[in-house]
Formats: sequence, C-alpha cells, structure tokens
Amino acid sequence: MRSTTAGTAPLAILALALALTGCAGGAEPEGDPEGSATAPSTEQAEAPALSTPDSCAPLGLDPESPVSGAALGACYAEALVVLSTGAERVEALDRVTTGVFDFSNGFEFAGDVTDSDGTRQYVMADDVLYANDGSGWVRGDEDSEDGEEAFIGSLGSALVSAADPRVIAASLQLCPEWRRESALTPVSLENGTAVDAVTYSCTAPYTFLGSTIDSAELWFEEDWTPVGHRTTGGGSTATSHLSDMGEPVSIVAPI
Repeated sequence: MRSTTAGTAPLAILALALALTGCAGGAEPEGDPEGSATAPSTEQAEAPALSTPDSCAPLGLDPESPVSGAALGACYAEALVVLSTGAERVEALDRVTTGVFDFSNGFEFAGDVTDSDGTRQYVMADDVLYANDGSGWVRGDEDSEDGEEAFIGSLGSALVSAADPRVIAASLQLCPEWRRESALTPVSLENGTAVDAVTYSCTAPYTFLGSTIDSAELWFEEDWTPVGHRTTGGGSTATSHLSDMGEPVSIVAPI
C-alpha cells in the first residue's frame, strides 16, 4: 500500500520519499550519533510570536469561507520560511518519522525513521544527505561509484528539490479549494503543548503522485503558525505534527 503522506511539511517529504523508494529499512543504530542534531529547547514558556505573513493576511477568517489552494499554499509555505525551524513527527502506515528542520540555510534536517525493519537515521547538512542504518554513517554522493553512496546522494538531491517552499505551496494547490472549519481541532504536540488548531479542509478529493487523497486537513494556530496536517486516502491516514516552531536547532554533519 502506498503512503498518502502529502509533501506539505519538511519531514513529511522525507517520509514520502522513503515510502516511494522503500529505503527506510535497517537495523536499529546503537547510541546517539555524535553531532547530528539537538532538539529545540522546551524550557521556554512560549514559542516566538509570528508576525502574520503577507500571504496569509488576505485569507478568509470566517468559518466556511472558501480559500483557494494557491492562496493557502502560499501562506503555509511562507509561514514555514519565516519561522525557519521546528520539530516534526509524521505517522504514516507503519512508519514513524521524527526530527528537526531548518530553512534558514536552504533546507537542513536531522531525524529518525522507524518501521517494522528498525530505525534508520538521516541528516541533511550543507546540501549533503547522510544515512545510518546501524552499521555506520554513509555520506551521500551522486557521483560516487559506490552504489549506496550514489543512492543516498540522489535521494538527498530529490529531498532538497521537494523541500523548496514553492513545491510545498504547489502541493497544497492540488486541492483547488479549502474551507475554514467552524470548530477548532484539538492537537496534542510532542513537546507537551495542546493546541486548538484553526482547521482548513479540502472540499473534494484530489490526486497526489498518482494516489487519491480522499480528505485533507491543514492546521494552524491563530497567528498562522503551522501545526501540522492530516491526509487520508487508499485506506490509510498520515498525520504530521509541527512543534517548537521558531526555536533554535543545531544540525551538523555526523561525519
């Protein structure tokens, strides 16, 4: 069964790529990788306030007001870039992807992908993807004669392209019309925060990479801080939670 994870959030893109390529398997690595990433601090009482992105200001604030996919996509992508950093958890089929990301220097992330085959670790730093299936870190290099290095390098290039904010915005545009629901959606984030999220729902099924998305919800805080999304299609549901948006993260190459 193909995952219905839509590429609308940073690590959801990684989860989608792994679902399509089937390269997330591997033994569980022992110990923490040295220098791969540090999670956002959870000691602060409140996350940084987000000034309303210019592209979000015109969106309808009244319940049931229609919003085009182009307008909502532009708002969501701009909010990600303005805040730049955060943590994400994606659940799709039997796979859980967790990690941190940073848009301030292109696109960087560090995270773990866990499924029935074990856990594999990934770090994207300075446009290079590193992977560890438990046997040690491998630096991706598209030009390498080593098959594993070349594959990881190609995957890294694809992730950089897919994480372009314009691509993220375009993925939301695949649903032509969204509506703001009158009721808020309670979302429990992994940092312990409970958010009553403003919810935009796609008004009709649409097609994403050959799969039919039967329903899709996009969640924001009242100030347009992205909270996550949920998509359902093909009998499966994918859920993404975004937390600690705007908090500092440190992502460095593990080798």
